[in-house]
Amino acid sequence: MDKEAIAKDVGAIGLVMQENSEFLLTNLGDSYSEVVGLIDDSWNFVISFVKRENWEHYYTQFSRVYFADHILMPLSFALRIDLLLGNIPACFFELRMILESMVKCFWADTRYREQDHFMEKLQCLEDENNRKNTSTSKLLEEMGHDYVALWGSLSKEWLHTEGFIRRILGETLSKSGIPAHALAIPMTYNETDIDIIKELHASVSKFRALLKDTINRWNF
Repeated sequence: MDKEAIAKDVGAIGLVMQENSEFLLTNLGDSYSEVVGLIDDSWNFVISFVKRENWEHYYTQFSRVYFADHILMPLSFALRIDLLLGNIPACFFELRMILESMVKCFWADTRYREQDHFMEKLQCLEDENNRKNTSTSKLLEEMGHDYVALWGSLSKEWLHTEGFIRRILGETLSKSGIPAHALAIPMTYNETDIDIIKELHASVSKFRALLKDTINRWNF
């Protein structure tokens, strides 16, 4: 593929993102603001330890820092970009990954404080889960019902094949049209996509509350 073809693709993608941003700001401004708010949360989370004296010491020692810098922040930005691209499934995938990673990193830091490196902490947690034959859902249960509920809804509707197909079929039948996210990406939004974007809004809002709760529990 030559540079001209690539530039053409980039231009087309840019136009879709512009149209979708106008659609979101006109019809779903609160939903877009909620997604942007998650990015703000990620910045604040990173700043909370960068401001510490000798913060470099924390960078390799705590899973909290790894989560904030390499999972929460990049996936929060990715979620915003995918929303503008009309790639709604990716938004839910990314949110689930952030939630699951947050819980695992929290328990790694909490249970294995004596370990000097965050990778050692995470490996200890993995080894413990293997010995006890437990799963991610068990770690979520220990955090609380709201964590399990959000993770379960994200998994059932957007990760499992049956749930994803059922959702696409249901929306197609009820709205007499295929939703944008079931077609090629990028795709411009229309009125039939409003409900699903509102659902994403609700999920992001719930996660932001859980993020705040986790940070309040999460100590160096």
